[in-house]
Amino acid sequence: MNTRIFKTAASVVFILLVMVGSFALAHILKDSEVARSTIEQFGYRGMFVIAVVTGLNLFIPIPAATFAPVFVSAGFPLPAIIVVLTAGTLVADIVGYLIGVSGRHIARHAHPGLEARIESFARVHHSLVVPLVFLSSAFAPFPNEVVLIPLAFIGIRFRILFLPLLAGTIVYNTLIAYGLTGTFEYFF
Repeated sequence: MNTRIFKTAASVVFILLVMVGSFALAHILKDSEVARSTIEQFGYRGMFVIAVVTGLNLFIPIPAATFAPVFVSAGFPLPAIIVVLTAGTLVADIVGYLIGVSGRHIARHAHPGLEARIESFARVHHSLVVPLVFLSSAFAPFPNEVVLIPLAFIGIRFRILFLPLLAGTIVYNTLIAYGLTGTFEYFF
């Protein structure tokens, strides 16, 4: 079996297991006062931390919104969950952007001729940045850093990326959170 196919299949199985685990935990929370109070104790801060950690994870990308059924079962309103998860994801995206900026500074000193080519590339493809950031953050099943780090590396300013990133992340978290919560409610 091809290693690439195996890794892809393993990642898909892992993500499905996380989703099933989230459903199982949400089902337990419906009946367990102790589990519900534990989630409530961590509250929105816990959601925020989960969003930052899952947002920074480039190797096993699990959307923070996957845990929305757990938070809903603990009594949190879904719109507030989406806002908190979006804020945490944006913090992770800023860290990813800063990694790209750091890479640009390192490359500038290590390979001085590279900077002119990067700036030329950025000028030519500048009009594609906003749609790329929005579409990838709204509909692509991979971390936003996959797009943000290279864009930061080529010198695109964060202020250009922020609004499409925010809008796309809201769309993505809303789709995942409502979709998984609706699926959970349908089956349980």
